[in-house]
Amino acid sequence: MIRQVQNIWNGLNRRERLLVALALGLFALLLFWALIYRPVHQYPARQEQAYKRAVLDLKLMQKAQKQWQAIGGQAGPTPKSLTPDAFRALLTRTAAEKDLAIVRRQPKGDREVSLWFEGVDSTALYGWMSELVKTYNISIARAQINREEPAGVRAMISFRLEGN
Repeated sequence: MIRQVQNIWNGLNRRERLLVALALGLFALLLFWALIYRPVHQYPARQEQAYKRAVLDLKLMQKAQKQWQAIGGQAGPTPKSLTPDAFRALLTRTAAEKDLAIVRRQPKGDREVSLWFEGVDSTALYGWMSELVKTYNISIARAQINREEPAGVRAMISFRLEGN
């Protein structure tokens, strides 16, 4: 392979060698710009944008925490009691009503179900979760919610049926 390249190079005249060297130099410069300079140069702006998004998320979570605390401190109506079958059906039905597409579900016995969502609206997801917890004998055992670009969230939420 190297011999073939050497033979081709030796077969070129001075002007052709200069053009090939210039083309390789421009290609190397383009690679340097695209793979090194541009990402390094844009890094601070991307980090600033990520920081601003994180601050907004923090403010949203703090607001939600205050609302959850206010709800917990108030004596509201007694939650509606569900059976295990009605519990699983309710989760599926109400998620579909809120346009929250469940991509995976994993039951953990009769009284706990983990649901996975991809690219769903965070406001709809939080509202749905809040509504379930306030209205029924359901609690959230675990939740893992991550921002998914360009919009929406990816979430894994484990719901537990409380009571008998």
